[in-house]
Amino acid sequence: MSAVTEPKRVASPTMEMLREGVWALRGLNMPYGVAERASPWLAWTEGVEGGALKTLREQGPVIEKATGPMSRTELGPQHWRLDATGKSLLEAGPVAVDLLTYGVRVGGKARVEIAGVADPIFASAICRLATQRGLDVTATAAKGLSMGGAPVRAMRAVPGTDDAAFFA
Repeated sequence: MSAVTEPKRVASPTMEMLREGVWALRGLNMPYGVAERASPWLAWTEGVEGGALKTLREQGPVIEKATGPMSRTELGPQHWRLDATGKSLLEAGPVAVDLLTYGVRVGGKARVEIAGVADPIFASAICRLATQRGLDVTATAAKGLSMGGAPVRAMRAVPGTDDAAFFA
């Protein structure tokens, strides 16, 4: 009688990233609440886009030094510009989605431009957050943006800007 062997299983690091991601993000000087909220986006981006962990390793020194407050400028009705001052999109992105949500509720559409983020790779996770709020959202990005080392195909350059922009 031959022994039955179990099929090989592939271990997924997703649960570990969810659990340990909070502490990895805290190591980059992110406030605890931000790190806790962003941990699933880190895991999702690594799984979908790839390169999220590599980006954090490379941009870690920039993010760690970004201790100043973000600034917000109103450019027009339901149109804002956020200066992330080198912070992670994991921290600046939810602020942008909050502004989009407000703008859509007040005026039916909104635009938020984000300047100075260290890690635009998380744009798809931030778009996902917006869709979870029921927003139809489009993210555009500056020329030359790449996610996980691959050129971005789902995003396009916005004439006249070198920064990321979110539209709802």
